[in-house]
Amino acid sequence: MKIIADSGASKTAWSVIQNNGEVKVYETMGLNPYNVSERQIDLELKNGFLKDFRDVESRIYFYGAGCSSIGNVRLLTRMLQDVLPKANIKVEDDMLGAARATCSHSEGIVGILGTGSNSCYYDGEKIAGNITSLGFILGDEGSGAHMGKILMADFVRKEMPQNIYDKLKNEFNLTRDNILNKVYREERPNRFLASFGRFILANMNESYIAKLVFSSFEEFFKNTIMRYPRYQEMDIHFVGSVAYHFEKYLRQAALPNEIKIKNIFENPISGLTLYHSNGD
Repeated sequence: MKIIADSGASKTAWSVIQNNGEVKVYETMGLNPYNVSERQIDLELKNGFLKDFRDVESRIYFYGAGCSSIGNVRLLTRMLQDVLPKANIKVEDDMLGAARATCSHSEGIVGILGTGSNSCYYDGEKIAGNITSLGFILGDEGSGAHMGKILMADFVRKEMPQNIYDKLKNEFNLTRDNILNKVYREERPNRFLASFGRFILANMNESYIAKLVFSSFEEFFKNTIMRYPRYQEMDIHFVGSVAYHFEKYLRQAALPNEIKIKNIFENPISGLTLYHSNGD
């Protein structure tokens, strides 16, 4: 049996391939060790569906945000092994998962645009180049958290049109104090910031919002995609909720820079299921 996971900042998609070829899917919270405490991860794994497979011999392919760190790979490997003692476990960065899901064994540049952002050059077998995303405080351009950060800063400073300010205040009951509390005192501030993605998408007819979105995508292209050699010669693939729901605007923002966007998937789990079903 094979168990495949794609874990982002907000959620983890799981695919279980039974010995007879039947596939079952599950969803749990995101398990990024940079954003979630070790205790939370432990509770999520031990109390979730995985306990049903404790005595089953299996192969686990876990692709996770935050798993470019050796320490985090070891942490998640150990915690998964505690729940699945008979499993052969492989923990990889979610960037490799996105590349395998979209490119399989072909060359390409892959971007992740969801709660956070990331990118890589994939040579068909491995990640051969990566521009560090730096997380939502220093980077993550093009992501939901990046857009939300700009929106909240402009709200607190009242540097936005009055009608947008009023909509935000009335719909979310926002104040300067509760925004600062969410960002600086509560857990997972990136998720709070990214939660405004639906509001942003629903108000793309407003010039202020459209400018915010295009500026965020342009920064992502400039700081990541356009720094890869031969980026104009290769297909660019994307995964993630922001790439998927803002596809129209992402493709428009790419045109002036001669960036050729090919596949855009909301979640790479189906591509990863196919990849590993074929014996990889």
